[in-house]
Amino acid sequence: MAPHLSEAEYLVDYLRLPECPATNNVYKEPDEPNVVTWGPPGDATTWQVRAQCASFLTAVLARTYPSWATAEFFQTYFSSSSPLARDYQQVWAAGTAPHFQPVSQVSQLQPGDLIAIDYQNGQQTNTGHVVMVRRLKGSYTSPSSTLNFPGETQYAVEIVDCTSDPHGVFGIGDYFAFPDTRIVDGVNDRQGAGFGHLMCYASQTGVPKIVGRFGFDR
Repeated sequence: MAPHLSEAEYLVDYLRLPECPATNNVYKEPDEPNVVTWGPPGDATTWQVRAQCASFLTAVLARTYPSWATAEFFQTYFSSSSPLARDYQQVWAAGTAPHFQPVSQVSQLQPGDLIAIDYQNGQQTNTGHVVMVRRLKGSYTSPSSTLNFPGETQYAVEIVDCTSDPHGVFGIGDYFAFPDTRIVDGVNDRQGAGFGHLMCYASQTGVPKIVGRFGFDR
């Protein structure tokens, strides 16, 4: 398994323990500081995430690869010590940052690969979304015909990410096959870091539409 995926899963597993307060795992406001803490083993009360999707990823990479994933590295290649989702997508698409390489097909995604989305909304915050792949579950056909498109293949991808809005709606469609850990007891009231699912659309050639897929150079 990719080391950064192990670190992310380790953190989320602690945040999900009953002893860890829900307030320790939240999606922060843009003007709040990023806090991502791997606490002492055995003390779930000390593990914490107050981050957004991109800053969560940055923190995971910095912890896993301290020899290169430094503030200077991100400043040099992403023009920010804490890149936004848009920054990640654009730099990965340009292929200008070392340690990252493009994945040419959705069907080639592997655990630990990264997916970046640029909303192209012109905003200075909430510019897109970044997730880490846990597992590619294969092609998928939605029970709702409006979510299936001619000439495109939909893929179910299990992910770890940090979000303000869990993925999916409890009890709707195929939710139970593709759940989100932030939806607890049927209530969509949790946020922060967790495990969920993302549906990626690809053209007949396997090339994605809108979503930029980028693998981690292991």
